[in-house]
Amino acid sequence: MPITVKQNIDVKGLPNPNGVLIMTGLIATTDAPVIRHLKAAGAIIIGQTNTPELSPRAFTDNPLHGLTLNPWDAAITCGGSSGGAGSALAAGIVVLAHGNDIGGSLRWPAHCNGVATIRPTLGRVRARQRDRLPIRSGCSSLPFWRR
Repeated sequence: MPITVKQNIDVKGLPNPNGVLIMTGLIATTDAPVIRHLKAAGAIIIGQTNTPELSPRAFTDNPLHGLTLNPWDAAITCGGSSGGAGSALAAGIVVLAHGNDIGGSLRWPAHCNGVATIRPTLGRVRARQRDRLPIRSGCSSLPFWRR
């Protein structure tokens, strides 16, 4: 199944700048645990989705890729921080997209873009490598999906 992955999680061989210009050279050397699980289940990563700088915003904009628009109405936010994933789903690019959530980053974009999501219990599937920034360790990672 083709999926997209939020550009703040490690996918081997792909950049992981988390929307920050000075982090554009960060190329993941291994897959994050959630990505390993998705690939083992048959997911094929076809691209990465936009995120705000360091992810903690209710809209999706950064100096690397600019503002992500809501495909239904450009005057309405696509949400954040997984707004790129919600927008990709609503636009029909994929039927499954990875996102992550600490305080609404899956749920708000799902609402804004008219797609579904679920926030798993923290720690159910480890989202990050142990050697990454500690602030990221509280994230729940799980896909969005389209009906």
